[in-house]
Amino acid sequence: MSVDELKQLEQDQLDYFTEDGHRVYESQWKEQTGRIPNEIAQPDQEFVALDIGGANGRFSDRLLAEYPRARAVVLDNSEYLLKQNIPNDRKTLVLGSATEMPAHLGDQKFDFIFVNCLLHHLVSSSYHSSRNVIRGVLQDISGLLAETGRISIWENIFEGAFWDGFPARAIFEITSKRPLAKMARKLGANTAGVGVCFLSREQWKQELEAVGLTIRDSGWRPMQLPLYQRIPLTIGAIGATHIWCGHDPEL
Repeated sequence: MSVDELKQLEQDQLDYFTEDGHRVYESQWKEQTGRIPNEIAQPDQEFVALDIGGANGRFSDRLLAEYPRARAVVLDNSEYLLKQNIPNDRKTLVLGSATEMPAHLGDQKFDFIFVNCLLHHLVSSSYHSSRNVIRGVLQDISGLLAETGRISIWENIFEGAFWDGFPARAIFEITSKRPLAKMARKLGANTAGVGVCFLSREQWKQELEAVGLTIRDSGWRPMQLPLYQRIPLTIGAIGATHIWCGHDPEL
């Protein structure tokens, strides 16, 4: 799809991803990269990682520091965020949208692909079109992955107490409507007026399987919300999930 069809965050919203939004927390780092040693033969083995929506590059910087023969490609659609990267001969910056990766990355293949809290920001004009965008990006990610490669996805999750997908759908409707932006900001939504498209754990499993990817491991970190937010949205479970996946060996 055209990048023009995606809703874009304003600069003040991007500032969040400069600071807290792309801080490399120790527990999250271990969850996302702790499986790498099991996938490579030795610590100094060469591999190439793709950091989609890598913003200021802090995640890739740490990866390169821990693996001295690794190379990283940081792709982001914000020139403002990419300019905040620390230069590194083993790091390549690519200005482009996650929805147009084949055009920007060609036939490159990656051993590890990291998608940190990005997919829920791929918002289009409606909930259903946003879901289609997410699936299309997952399809492209699958095509960029080396045969034995692995994908690390970190996503926030809101699941319903009665209907699994209701809270995520409601959050999309509230955050995507500009007339509701002021209220959404007061409720803590930094994407107010633009929108955010969360999925449940079961929905992520379905989307990944649809593009030939298999979940090989996953983690769950529960989070808390005040009752005035949980009750109206009928939230049953809220947290962050880490999904470690790869190609379905049977396909």
